[in-house]
This record gives sequence, structure tokens and C-alpha cells, in this order.
Amino acid sequence: MTSADVKDDPDSDVSVLDLVDLREADVQIRARDRVDHTVHVVAPPQLSDLWQSISSLPRFMPLFRILVWRVIRLRYTQSYLGLIWLALQPITQASIILFLFTLINVHTGDGAHQGLFLFAGATSWGFFARSVGDAQGSLYANAGILTKVYMPKIMLPLASIIAAWLDTVIVIALLVIVSFTFGIPPTFRLLWLPAFLALISLTSLSFGLGLAPINALYRDIGVLIPLVLQVLMVLSPVYYSTRFIPGKYQLIYHLNPMTSLLEGVRWTILPDSPAPNLNFLLVNFLCILTILIVSLLIYQKLESPVVDRI
Repeated sequence: MTSADVKDDPDSDVSVLDLVDLREADVQIRARDRVDHTVHVVAPPQLSDLWQSISSLPRFMPLFRILVWRVIRLRYTQSYLGLIWLALQPITQASIILFLFTLINVHTGDGAHQGLFLFAGATSWGFFARSVGDAQGSLYANAGILTKVYMPKIMLPLASIIAAWLDTVIVIALLVIVSFTFGIPPTFRLLWLPAFLALISLTSLSFGLGLAPINALYRDIGVLIPLVLQVLMVLSPVYYSTRFIPGKYQLIYHLNPMTSLLEGVRWTILPDSPAPNLNFLLVNFLCILTILIVSLLIYQKLESPVVDRI
């Protein structure tokens, strides 16, 4: 019985509510008959999609600022020492290594300022490792946001790196204060310190951007990365100068993108530290760009599976 039948039959026992239900059923049936059964094929991610995501970032700047502030707030929420941890960790590391090297009478730095040499290396590497860790865990840590808010997903690792610039300002202040403590006044070289720290930040983004979707899909990556960073720290001039590396291995050693950047940070502070070799610095920069391009390709390919499975 349709709604028309009810109207034509005055003796019908169908109530007004039944009439409404019948009308709704009629509408649903007609809508079902008009369903488009055309198969729509979803194309795989393209590089143009990545460019669209990056080019749309300015429209999401209010949300991006909220994400950056959220990363900073979560990092130091319910922490009694807060930003003091940024200074405490490299000071502790440098002090222990300095004590051990002094005990065994080993000098691994450039010039006479062994303590500042170790502190500059520990501080710079800590900034790099912390930025990589935050970026590679950004997608998994924000799984709830990914499935509820539309935005370019690349904003999450970018927000982690930008939030780390608060650490950068503190790192610069710490290095300047410690240099004064060792009786080393700043020179014009100090103006280059933000540039080298910016390159360190770019390096951490290059690694973290590619690791973020892999870590969201395979949780073993989150356990593996700290181990890999420890190995890379030993293979980087954090606690020793590059002058200890034999000449025939210098080029291979400088394929590590952090090598010239650590040398550059020390050059801006220590008067005895040599300037980084421009050729090796160019090699490091090309390595960073290569890693960044590969990471962008990985991120673009895995972005959709991450949203589906996270």
C-alpha cells in the first residue's frame, strides 16, 4: 500500500503516522533506484598531490600554529624542571665524557677548550636527535587528529620541527653562556650559529619526514630509531674532532650529513676550531637534499595507507 492508496480509501485504518512512514519509505525506494552504480577508480598518490598539500599550507596557518603550540605544551606538561632539561642533559653528558677523557689523559678536541668542545657537540647532537624523534612519531601521536580534522598531513612533522626551534633558541643561549664561562668572548663567527643550527633542523626534517609514516605503520621503527641514533652519534664528531679520521676516509666520513654541521657549530664558538671544509660542506648539503627528496617520496606514497590503518 502506498500513500496514494491511503488517500483514496476513506475507510482505511492507517493512522497519520503510518501515512508519514509510508511516504518516507516511498522516498527511500525512489532514492535507492537512483543510486549511481558507476565504479570510480581511485588513482594512486601522485607528486602533484604532494605539491597541492604543500601549496595549501598557508590556508591552514591558524591550525598550524595550534599544532606547534600543542607540541610544545605536551612536551613540558607536568614537568617540574621544564626547559631546564634542555641544559641538564648536554651538561651531564659533556661532564661525564670530560671526566673520563681527563682520567685517561686523552684530548679529542680542537685547541685547549676540551670542555666547551664536548658541550657544543653534545648540545647540537641532542637538538638533532630530539627533532628526529618528535618528527618520526608525529603521525602516530596525532592519530586522533588525522581521522577527525581535514588538513595537509605533512603539517604534523613540520609542526614538530618548528616546535623544536624553541630548543634552538635555548641551545644558542646555552652555548653563548658556556663560552663566556670558559672565558671565550663571542666573535663575528657567532652570527653563523643560527645558520648551522637551521641546517641541523633541515637534516632532522629530512630524516623525520620519511620515518613518520613508516613508524605509524610499523611500530618497530619507534624502537629502532633510538638505537640507530646512538650508532650515528658514535660515527659523528660529537666527542672527537674530525682530525682523528685518516685522510683517505675523510670523504666517506663526510657523507654523514651531520659531520660538517657539527664542525660549523664549533667553529662559530671556539677560536681554535677550524672552519668546515667548503667542499665537504657542499657534499653534506647535497646529502641532506637527497635524503629530503627520498623522504618526500616515501611520505607521499605512504600517507594514504597511514590514514586508513592508523
